[in-house]
Parts: sequence; C-alpha cells; structure tokens
Amino acid sequence: MLVLSRKPDESIRINDNITITVLGIHAGRVRLGINAPRDISILRPESQSRSTEDVEAGNVNRNAVTDWESEGGRVSPPPVAA
Repeated sequence: MLVLSRKPDESIRINDNITITVLGIHAGRVRLGINAPRDISILRPESQSRSTEDVEAGNVNRNAVTDWESEGGRVSPPPVAA
C-alpha cells in the first residue's frame, strides 16, 4: 500500500485519466473529489451491497456532493465536465 500525505487542494494522479483531489478537511473527515472516466466504477466498501442494477440504472450519482458548506467546509469541489 502506498501512503501519501496531501493538503486541501492537492491532488494525486493515477495513470493519465484519474485524479483524486483533497477538497477539504473538517471535524476529522477528509473530503475527496475523484475525476475519472465514466466507465470506471468508483465504489465505497460499505456500499458494495448495493446491486449492480442500481449503479447501471443511474440510481447512484457519482457526481453528487453533500452540502459541504453546511458542515463548515470552505473548499468548493471542482466543476464537473459534461
């Protein structure tokens, strides 16, 4: 396992097509933005129990962002390309 330290607004790249950016840190929680091609699945281990049909049907919105500002966050996520 590779372990890296990053500050808010810093990123890491995986290959040429995946970028992971630290959007902010608040109350012991790290907020990450992941920019990857749509054909790459991005899943959280705790939500892997969701069915593949939900993901394929678009019921899991990978561009959804919770109200970070209401939690005291100060960094806005980068714009998402259409």
